[in-house]
Amino acid sequence: MNASRCSLIISKLPRALVSLAPALMNALLPSKRQIRSPKVLLAISIRVFAASSESTSESVFSSFCSLPLSVCKMSLIIIAQRQPMKTLTITIEKGGTGKSLIATQFAFFARHFFGLRVAVIDLDQQQQTAETLVRSGKARKAEVSSADFFTQKTAEVLRGNQFQDFTVFGADHRSLVSVQSNTHQDAAKDFFRASVNALSDHFDLVVIDTNPNDDIRSQAALIACTHLVSPMQISSECLAGMRILIERINGAIPKNPDLAHGFIGVLANMYQQTDYQKKGIDGFIAQLGEFMVQTERYYFIKENGALKRDEAGNLMMCRHPEFCVLKLHDVFKIAQDRACPLWELPNSADAFREMKKAFFTIIEKMNTGTNPNSKPTEADVALFKRVRQKLGRYAGLAIRQYWMTPSPVYMPGILPTDAQALAALRSKIPLSALNLSLAEELPEV
Repeated sequence: MNASRCSLIISKLPRALVSLAPALMNALLPSKRQIRSPKVLLAISIRVFAASSESTSESVFSSFCSLPLSVCKMSLIIIAQRQPMKTLTITIEKGGTGKSLIATQFAFFARHFFGLRVAVIDLDQQQQTAETLVRSGKARKAEVSSADFFTQKTAEVLRGNQFQDFTVFGADHRSLVSVQSNTHQDAAKDFFRASVNALSDHFDLVVIDTNPNDDIRSQAALIACTHLVSPMQISSECLAGMRILIERINGAIPKNPDLAHGFIGVLANMYQQTDYQKKGIDGFIAQLGEFMVQTERYYFIKENGALKRDEAGNLMMCRHPEFCVLKLHDVFKIAQDRACPLWELPNSADAFREMKKAFFTIIEKMNTGTNPNSKPTEADVALFKRVRQKLGRYAGLAIRQYWMTPSPVYMPGILPTDAQALAALRSKIPLSALNLSLAEELPEV
């Protein structure tokens, strides 16, 4: 049994037994291949703990400079593949808020920029999301319909099927409406959740687009998700819809405890910079600020025109909290009409900058893993080590910011070829490996 296989076994241990990981690893390995370095054993234990936890102050990134490439590579793979499938429900009890736009473009984004295996379940009878994704030619429509998810046998069918890495589950209007007449609605909701969970062997991310009504479809989507986002316009009607949604979330928590911490927030959408909307967003933030999708931007600190370093030689950074807001752009409608990702259109840079910040933040808060078919090579890890050595303690935060933007100002002193290669590693290196908890050390500006 090799070291990689032993690490995978250890990664399944309960947290209470994590401290025994080094001993167990050496017990499983042949004596001639025992790992004797205390530093390596400790590093593996820390990494196994990181793989078993949603968040931890330790990560593989913190000691890249002192560990062998093979150990770093193995640790990254373990952390990435220990992340379970995540399910994002996009819902609000109001039509015309941009749910289909968000669902469609977020699915494109997660697939293209992070290489995730993505399934989209469209529960809205209008089927705009499903039709747009299929027309794009980038996603394949499954034979199983989204209406079938409410039946008992579908979970077993899904587990036994093979799917493309970008798959859409849609349904015709009549089938979805007929779901409403189900006389055993509680059982149907449970069947829906079981069907979604059955996709876990095939996909890293499931996106559920809902109808705007409080019925069996939107209720089932709340019960089945791990995370939730609500697109909302700046209006009094949407504020009323938000209050109703909060009540629905609280009502669903007993059946889905993930919702207690899985509500990512309200994504302000279709914002127009009119005097009325400017006043409206101030009130919007005042009433819903704690519920809005919020991110942080990290900056390098400059002193006398030069990047500032601490006593240990690390480049110093600060952080600035920001709300994610999508303005009203004509290019959004054009992207949907043409069934294409936003970034493929000309004159879409400003709109995509806003959307990318919001979508990257959602991916970050969901703590998705990576596609198991996209594993880092030792050359990838060597690149990480070079960047870590160059940028110092907060290199992970700089990489995160570079992946979000990507602006070369976050890669000072890094060769352009290395920076370009680093951008491509979003699909191989999980965000959880960047030690983003170090942001708590940074001053807020």
